[in-house]
Amino acid sequence: MKSEKETLEQLGTVSEVKMSPQRQQEIWNHIEEALGQEKPKRAKRHSGVWGTSAAAVAAVLLVAGGFYAYSGHGQRKPPSNTTASRTTVPNNSVTYASEMAVIHSKGYSVTAHKPNASVKTATGETLSAWICILSASQDGYAEHVFFFLNGKFLETDAQLSPEITTAKAAGTGAIAVTYPVYKSTDALAKPTGTPVTITYTWNGSKLVANKPYPKQFG
Repeated sequence: MKSEKETLEQLGTVSEVKMSPQRQQEIWNHIEEALGQEKPKRAKRHSGVWGTSAAAVAAVLLVAGGFYAYSGHGQRKPPSNTTASRTTVPNNSVTYASEMAVIHSKGYSVTAHKPNASVKTATGETLSAWICILSASQDGYAEHVFFFLNGKFLETDAQLSPEITTAKAAGTGAIAVTYPVYKSTDALAKPTGTPVTITYTWNGSKLVANKPYPKQFG
């Protein structure tokens, strides 16, 4: 069995490989099956969090021009006859697995198997956003948004937030993230300030926020 570090590194190369839609779906089904067998980490309001061990199970290995899809039982799917080749824009399901691997490698966990928001830019690229929980957080109240462009990690939002309410598509190349606002005496589970929505837009070279992060516990 590959080590977790080796698994994450190999998973990061998958987004550059071109396969038939049927083969891509088959691989993703194996990933979801394996993840489903992991015991989820519980955190505050979330139903379940996919931790680093789940990311390690979600491995698709490039072997001799074909693919082995690993399940939670260590079973292998024989490689297809598809010849690997380079492609500019990765397939969605394989890209999601690659993005999840990056998130986990940076010490964060996710609560879904796909981004919270995904939009096309003016030049046809895909901008996606994941709401992620700091894995080391004991209570789950430490979140960042991770942004990717065509599967390549761009950056996180500027401020680690106790909680992030939503991330939604907001037009071409734009994703709107809504943050709760905490007053000085608020409990983490009950923010009472007026929520603030910040729109992050890809301008062709970087992400631009339309307003600053709100002051918390002021």
